[in-house]
Amino acid sequence: MARRVLLVEPDWETRRLVAEALHGLPFELSFANSGEQALLALKSSVLPEVVLLEPAMSGISGWEVLACIDADSRLCLVPVLVVTALPDVSAPHGRPVLHKPFTTEQLLAAIARLCVIADTAPPRSSRPPHRSMHRHGA
Repeated sequence: MARRVLLVEPDWETRRLVAEALHGLPFELSFANSGEQALLALKSSVLPEVVLLEPAMSGISGWEVLACIDADSRLCLVPVLVVTALPDVSAPHGRPVLHKPFTTEQLLAAIARLCVIADTAPPRSSRPPHRSMHRHGA
């Protein structure tokens, strides 16, 4: 069964490279090119199993998206990989960071680690009920 991966990335070239890296592998990749699109995708009834998140975006930043994920009882168990070219970035709650440029092997290894985390999370049916997301700092 294909793993659902949401890539939140404003850069077209990075989206293309990730799509190429995952092509032919058991992943169902969807894209959001802004924080606003990411929040809409995360409100869907079908959640991704892994989120790849660029924090540096105009409008709603990836950090704001991450804060919304953390504040939502339904979303907070979805593993997130911060993917960035920003130097010296550390993500909240010890989330992993993958620095650009990265190799296909580094990307696949990071996603594989997140899939293990997703596999050990409680079943969605036993998770607390959904709370509505809101934009932090607004």
